[in-house]
Amino acid sequence: MPLPLDSSTDRTALNARSPIPADASYEQLAGLLQEQVERLERGDLTLAEALATYERGVELVRRCGDLLDSAQLRVSTLSTEAEAAMNGEISSAHVENDGDWAEPDDDVPF
Repeated sequence: MPLPLDSSTDRTALNARSPIPADASYEQLAGLLQEQVERLERGDLTLAEALATYERGVELVRRCGDLLDSAQLRVSTLSTEAEAAMNGEISSAHVENDGDWAEPDDDVPF
């Protein structure tokens, strides 16, 4: 749960609390995360500002992780589908050649 900000909170903390676009790409989120890291590393934030910035960073890390998990699932699914398709092609080629693994128009004598 985000911490409430007091009236002395400056724009840095307000920027740290602005909504993260729902349709942001991984690259955009990583850029926003880098900005949060740089704000924290400067060391000139109040405690409330630093906490708000850190909270936003944690949310950005979570969102980046979700996008990476989604990409990993897509790659895994595509790899499985490609492997199944290749196995299907090998099986059909094997059957079409009456169990002989040579290509039908292979004229090489050895």
